[in-house]
Amino acid sequence: MTRLRTILLLILISLIVTLSIQLTENYSEQPGSTLAQQRSSNIDYSIDNFTLTTMGVDGSTQYHLNAAGMRHYQQSDETLLQFPSVELTNTSGEHWLIQSRDGKVAAKGENILLTGKVEIRRSATSQQKPFIISTESLLIEPDRNLVSTTQSIYLAGDGLQLQSVGMQADLQTETITLLSNVKGSYAP
Repeated sequence: MTRLRTILLLILISLIVTLSIQLTENYSEQPGSTLAQQRSSNIDYSIDNFTLTTMGVDGSTQYHLNAAGMRHYQQSDETLLQFPSVELTNTSGEHWLIQSRDGKVAAKGENILLTGKVEIRRSATSQQKPFIISTESLLIEPDRNLVSTTQSIYLAGDGLQLQSVGMQADLQTETITLLSNVKGSYAP
C-alpha cells in the first residue's frame, strides 16, 4: 500500500510540474506579458544629454528643449524624455523655464506633456519680479506659448503665495488663469 501511495504521489507531482510548465509557456506567449519587450524593441532611436532648438517660420528661436535622455518609439511616434527642461521666450524677450522628472512629446511634436515635480520659473523683468509655479503635470503647446494643467498648482513669488486646482497660462501675454479652489496670500 505504501508503494502504491508513493507511485501515485510521484504521478501527481509529475502532472503538476507538466501543467505548470505548460501554463507558464502559454502565459509568456500572451501579448500583455511581452509589452515591455515589444516597447524596448520598438525604439527606433535614443539620445542622451541633448539640446533641441526649434525655430519659428520667421527664423526666430521658438523654444529650447534639453533632456538627460530621450527615447523615440517608432510605432506610436511618441518620444519619452528623462529630466526635460523647456525654455520658452515670448516676443518681449521674457524667459520661462519649465523643468520636470519625465516628459512625453506627442506624435508630430505638437505638444509636450511634463510630469513629476514640474516647476515653471519666470525670469525677472524690469517691471516684474520672478516667480515659481509648481505642479505634478503640465501640458505645453510651444507653437502657441500656452501651458495648462488640471492638477493642483502652487505659485510663489515676492510675497505672493497662491494655490489652485487647474491653471491655464498664456506666456506670450503673461496671463495666468487659475481655474478653481483658489486660495492665496500676499505679504508685501
